[in-house]
Amino acid sequence: NGLNTFHYRTDMRFNKKQLCGVVVLYNPACDVADSVMTYSNQVDHLYIVDNSDKPADKQVLDSIKKIKNAEYVSNGKNLGIS
Repeated sequence: NGLNTFHYRTDMRFNKKQLCGVVVLYNPACDVADSVMTYSNQVDHLYIVDNSDKPADKQVLDSIKKIKNAEYVSNGKNLGIS
């Protein structure tokens, strides 16, 4: 359901390195947040990139918003990165 990538970034506020992850979605299922939660516990920050042509279902968005260290990005189209 997605490409999982990890990289480091430096938090300039505290001058410390953080481990970040990226999950790419395409037409995510309603239970995708459960899977994504397993990644969020392993990184400092998680980017969730949605390559779907249509906006994600409200239930999916609401469940993703509950992930505290995640940032959801909707591309509005499939950019082919997964």
